[in-house]
Amino acid sequence: MLDHAWLHGLVDPDDQVRARALECQRAHANDDRGFAGLIAAFLDVWSPGMEFASFALLFLRWEALRAGEWRDRNAHAYSPWSIKEQVLRRFAVGGVPDELRSEAADLVLTAIRRPYRCKDWRYAGLVHHVPTEAFRPSVDDPDPLVSARAQFLVHVADHPGRPLTRTTWPRWLAVRTDVR
Repeated sequence: MLDHAWLHGLVDPDDQVRARALECQRAHANDDRGFAGLIAAFLDVWSPGMEFASFALLFLRWEALRAGEWRDRNAHAYSPWSIKEQVLRRFAVGGVPDELRSEAADLVLTAIRRPYRCKDWRYAGLVHHVPTEAFRPSVDDPDPLVSARAQFLVHVADHPGRPLTRTTWPRWLAVRTDVR
């Protein structure tokens, strides 16, 4: 198996480490040595894929921490937003391995606290697979948008089985009278 440890450099706080990792990702954007092969293996419906789940979360963390570098057009063979959507959908359907649930919950929390980014609505699908204690305190956040997003996630957690689409949030928001 190939060594993919260098991919963790993409989220390193050291600018030089990140720059080297980004150059490696650019060089391997189209092959198994970069995220392309790992994400493809994670998304493969014929294999368990969960052995690659930590790299799928690393891909999402890279977007959360370094969106500008993550969006680099030379670092991906395909649209990173499409990849993000596929990864989030896979976690929503297949679940999140127990040992990664805390990290996934942190990503959900990060998503509700930042300005909306393309495909962020897909994070709601992870709610049933992560510890909800991570985002329930945000219901009382002083930022009304963060509070509303957290209330929506609590609603999703409390109503399993209801379908989630990109219109679920705006519809929920439109009928709420108690959202701060």
